Amino acid sequence: MNQPSVEVTYTISKDLVKLPVNKHTAVYHRMLGGLSLLNEESLRTLMSFEKGKTLNTNLFTSEANNRNDELIQQLALRKLITPENLSFPTNQETQVGNNNLVTVIQLVMANACNFGCTYCFEGVQGQELSVDNNMNSLDESRIIARDSIKIDINDSMYASEERFAHQYDPRNRHMKDKAGVSYVKDALKVVKASGSSNVMIQFFGGEPLLNWKTINKVLNTFGHEHDGISIQYSTVTNGSLITEEVAETFANFNVAVCVSVDSPTSPSRPLKNGDHSMPIVMDGLRKLQKYQNRVALNSALTSSTWDDFDRSIVDLAVVKRENVDGGVTQVIDPDTMETLFETTLDENQAILLDDEKFIHYASEITPISGNTCYRDIWVVEVNEWSNRCYGPTHDREASLYKFME
Repeated sequence: MNQPSVEVTYTISKDLVKLPVNKHTAVYHRMLGGLSLLNEESLRTLMSFEKGKTLNTNLFTSEANNRNDELIQQLALRKLITPENLSFPTNQETQVGNNNLVTVIQLVMANACNFGCTYCFEGVQGQELSVDNNMNSLDESRIIARDSIKIDINDSMYASEERFAHQYDPRNRHMKDKAGVSYVKDALKVVKASGSSNVMIQFFGGEPLLNWKTINKVLNTFGHEHDGISIQYSTVTNGSLITEEVAETFANFNVAVCVSVDSPTSPSRPLKNGDHSMPIVMDGLRKLQKYQNRVALNSALTSSTWDDFDRSIVDLAVVKRENVDGGVTQVIDPDTMETLFETTLDENQAILLDDEKFIHYASEITPISGNTCYRDIWVVEVNEWSNRCYGPTHDREASLYKFME
């Protein structure tokens, strides 16, 4: 049944923030985020609500008829325009309401990196400024000059005079440990006010481990719980600065470590002096493995790395297990039919394997109790279209194995 249409006056939110970025304008909601980059025409549409504009509510319950209607839908979705009588409370303790809005705190540990990745916006840094004693031994050959940057930073959404000014400012190269603790304390107050009881603290960069001192301080100050809020941690790192201390500390605090590594032969992630980075990254991964850290690999699939994936990489992840017994994942040698490895993947665990060299099979699932159970899985396979799905060879061998069993 169609809902009756209503005329509502929308105005620009009082929490709208606008910042010029070259020929565009970046806009976002002060409380809710929703960063968007608008061209002149889109900005005119937004500013047309400055004195109020009447809209029919059917606009928000049906598919947009044109690009302008679609833009208005997105502006309303991001709360950049709101009904005239709608506003957020101003008191700091109540302004985010009870919608569990804040569940992540991201700390940018350093505006610096010891890599010179060809596709990363952090590659604009040029001169490397050490922010921790661990990096004081870097020799000058690892410093890349501004005029030798490989990416066209002038054609980037991250490029602006303001960003460059902050990026190169020596006072803004790293987050001091006292400041990091202070920021987290303030953010946790907002988390608590939002009604959330769990939060993820993310250590980001640049390369966050250039600022190990502050990361270590935050971990040891807040631990796994603070003021009734359960805290988890994660970081994205290039993996080159993993020491025994870092690996052991990350294991102690159960920090989820995402290591950016494209492939063993990728030319896109060199050190600042152009040397291959993979040997020191592998050393870091071995240290993480030694202390049984949770590790994920973050890869950019490009024409230069495609051959390394060999059309056969499968990522199998378990998202949810409900009342499940069984579902044992097995990796099998197709020549001998020997089970080389088997494990029961828990929620948020995954296995990465070469699906042309091995057979993978999961045993039947049965309910622990009652009559129903389910296992939600996420499968990502990298292969050519002609070998889509699992391909005829895999299906034939997998079916044969199940029959023989």
